[in-house]
Amino acid sequence: VSTQSTGVVSASGKTTDTLVKLWQSYQQQDRQAVSDILLLIDNNQRALIEQLLTGQNKQQALAQLNDELAVLNELISQQQLLEAPLLAHGEVWSARLLAAYLNQLGVAAQDVDARQLFTLNDGQLLHQKNQQQCTSIISKSHINVVTGFIAVDCQGNTVTLGRNGSDYSATLLASYTFAKQVSIWTDTQGVFSTDPRKVKNALKYAKVCREQANLLARLGNPVLHAKTLSPLKGTEIKLVVRSSFDCDATPTEVVKEGYSKAKRFITTLDNIDLLRVDKLSSGEVGELSQLIQHSLHHFTKDGDTYLLVPGQSTHQVVGHLAGRANIVESNLSGCAVVAPTTDVITLTDQATALLK
Repeated sequence: VSTQSTGVVSASGKTTDTLVKLWQSYQQQDRQAVSDILLLIDNNQRALIEQLLTGQNKQQALAQLNDELAVLNELISQQQLLEAPLLAHGEVWSARLLAAYLNQLGVAAQDVDARQLFTLNDGQLLHQKNQQQCTSIISKSHINVVTGFIAVDCQGNTVTLGRNGSDYSATLLASYTFAKQVSIWTDTQGVFSTDPRKVKNALKYAKVCREQANLLARLGNPVLHAKTLSPLKGTEIKLVVRSSFDCDATPTEVVKEGYSKAKRFITTLDNIDLLRVDKLSSGEVGELSQLIQHSLHHFTKDGDTYLLVPGQSTHQVVGHLAGRANIVESNLSGCAVVAPTTDVITLTDQATALLK
């Protein structure tokens, strides 16, 4: 998030994946794997600290890491390890390290655990409480380095915000602090007309409207996620997509309806199942997206309602809908065209030609 003084961080590198493997090994009671993974985590975090910090800052950071890993070892030995608090370590370590590094450079910074900021009740954000917490905790005199991905429930238990959780944390924080702009730093230079890794002459757009961005997200666009965009609905906050690897590259702005002409996109679909669903409400689509941690697109044709579901999640979705869903087609691959109505026929012909 980019306000005057706030940034939201993810876990470094493959830290979250490694913590997930640790949890799986713990559940399987594979003591050797648990020991090996803890050593890997220790080595990786220690290497980052050694690389970035010096003197007392380094010693303090290493001591904190040792204490936390000792606590994890104790919880494992007592069979009291919990998944969400374990996974939260990745973001906590990133925020603390970045804040320490900034302070070492002479830039006043503080790390902020988002569990102090975001509370959920039965999966629903408590907006009024969260806004008050953000107002009281986010400093205006320091750079705030906030953990993405994590929050708490009303009992104070750690919960995670799921896939793309750190981007979601950033837009939530932007909405609660009335930011003017939030920047998402990613591995691409912005939002393109199609995948630039597959199509050399893909166009990068300077501006994209929120409605089209939402549709792209529901179709599985890797840059944007519908959940990330949701806190910005009804606000004046501008979303900017920037490249972490080319800071000087022109970004893409995601703007309110009417501030950008509708663009043309072709996005690829792989291993998608098409479900026909009886009496599907828009609220249910959100519930299903939360369930499988993936945005979903639904549409109506000839009076029937259809849902596009990633193949690996179909069993979960069908089970949740309890007899109201039938698989019409499975393991589909192809292209989805997002464009003004007048352009759709031409683009559909082009996409069909590409598939052949």
